[in-house]
Amino acid sequence: MAAEPREEEIANFVNFTSSSREQAISFLKANNLNSNQAINAYFEDPTGPLTQVINRTCAWTLRNTN
Repeated sequence: MAAEPREEEIANFVNFTSSSREQAISFLKANNLNSNQAINAYFEDPTGPLTQVINRTCAWTLRNTN
């Protein structure tokens, strides 16, 4: 199980990006709690890692339901 981000890391991410707490946690976890990488990833694709997983799941479902 991945480690949970600390409150300070979450607050810093939210303050820097003006994103939600949930987005901060998602980006931090997806980037191994590396704040710099997480912030860079956010500005490259604010929809984030969760949206990518959902899109892949939907595509798989559509391919396999016909």
